[in-house]
Amino acid sequence: MQITGDIDANSARQLTETVASLAAVPPQADLDTVIIDLSQVSALAAAGSSALNASAQACRGRLAVRVVATGLILRSIQLTGLDHLAVHPCLEDALAASRASRPGDLACTLSAWPTHVLITVDGECDITTAQRLHDALLSPQSRRALRVIVSLAGLSFLDSTGVYTLLSARSALAHDGAELVLAAPRPSVSRVLALVGANRLLDVYPTLAQAIPGG
Repeated sequence: MQITGDIDANSARQLTETVASLAAVPPQADLDTVIIDLSQVSALAAAGSSALNASAQACRGRLAVRVVATGLILRSIQLTGLDHLAVHPCLEDALAASRASRPGDLACTLSAWPTHVLITVDGECDITTAQRLHDALLSPQSRRALRVIVSLAGLSFLDSTGVYTLLSARSALAHDGAELVLAAPRPSVSRVLALVGANRLLDVYPTLAQAIPGG
C-alpha cells in the first residue's frame, strides 16, 4: 500500500485498520507480506509512528511488514524507536526481500548513503545461501564505503558458514579502509555470534539507529 502526503490522525487510523484487516485474512490465503510505501510521505508525526507500530503488532506471527522510506521519513523512523521494522530504500528492494520469506531463502538488499552502506538481510543464511551475503558485503559500493552496516532484523537463521562469511568480509573491508558492523540481530542470531566468539570481533549494535554514524 502506498501513502502520500502527511500521515495525520485520520490517515493513521485508516492505515492501522487496513493492515489489521489484511492480518485477519485466513492463513491459507496466498498472502505473507505487507509493504507500506512511505516514499511519497512528506512528514511522519506521532500518529504515523503509532500507526506503523500498531500495524506491526497486528501482523506479528501472521504477516511480515516491510516499510519503504528514505530521507527525513527514514530518520523519523530511526529516532522514534521503530527501527525494528524492516525498512527498505525503494519498493523494488522491499519486493525482492519479500521473496525471501520462503524457508531456506535469503535476500540481501543494499542501499548507499552519504555516511554508510546499508545491507538489509532477510531469510536464512547457511551454506546454500551465504554466497549472496558475501556478494553484497564485498560489492563495489561496500568496498568504497567508510562503514558497512548489516541489518540482521530480518535474519531468522545463521550457521557457521554465514558467520565465516561475515568475518572474512570484515577482514577484506578493513583492508580497503571500511568498517563492518552488525545491527539488530534476533536473539537466536545473537546466540550464534556469541557461541563462536564472533561478537568479540564484530561490533554488534542492538538497533539500526545506534549503528548509523551520528545516530
